Amino acid sequence: MCERSFEMDQVKRWDATSILSIEQSELPYVLIVLNRPIQGAPIDFQRLWNHAELRVLVDGGANHWLKFVADNKFEECMASPHFLTGDMDSVTYESLRRLDTLNCQRIRTPDQNETDCTKSLIVIRPYLQSKQIQNVLIMTDFGGRLDQLLSQINTLFKRPLPQDTNIYLKSHDTLAWLLCPGQHEIKVPQQYVSQQIWCGYIPMNGSAGVTTTGLKYDMTNGTVCFGQLISTSNTYTSSTVTIHCDNHLLWTMGSCKN
Repeated sequence: MCERSFEMDQVKRWDATSILSIEQSELPYVLIVLNRPIQGAPIDFQRLWNHAELRVLVDGGANHWLKFVADNKFEECMASPHFLTGDMDSVTYESLRRLDTLNCQRIRTPDQNETDCTKSLIVIRPYLQSKQIQNVLIMTDFGGRLDQLLSQINTLFKRPLPQDTNIYLKSHDTLAWLLCPGQHEIKVPQQYVSQQIWCGYIPMNGSAGVTTTGLKYDMTNGTVCFGQLISTSNTYTSSTVTIHCDNHLLWTMGSCKN
């Protein structure tokens, strides 16, 4: 369960500007590829993959990664994956043979009480602690299977990683992460303000009391709850957004390229 990792009078700062272009920054990060198609501009994913400190494929994600490499003829310019994890019920024999030639370490995680996504975080935990990496990006598909997406959000709640680790769900056009109870400050690119890129915050654990600034539809001492009001199709009035919440929220935002 995600616990509050800071006091209520402290502010948790999120630099979305850096995360959205993390492959161009000095921030070390882990990239995890789930069993979903790799979408978006091929060169963007290639850069994101190659600049990751640790590159992880999760079960059938290996099939999609190898297809992406072959389709785009990136065999000579894609860094090899470090790990393949999961219960191995989706990865094909052909993919396993190909990954063996790339010296990719295979770590089988058969526990059926946890999803492969959650188990992949458990696998990388020792590496994060030894390398002092605080950012983990999980590549997913927000337009794909709803049940899998909800299980990935549940992984954000479980977060089997140190409390100072930031875990993001990312696709080619969306970035999302969990806001624990407390005060948050989110930095977004100025172009997101001028282009009115969408954003929202969704209560994921019952109702949440919320006060915000920097959004088109701000709230002051309001309440968001399924069956009542939630914040979707919102946008920005400032490149600094503040959110004070007394329960967990899923922050979600669109991404765009210059």
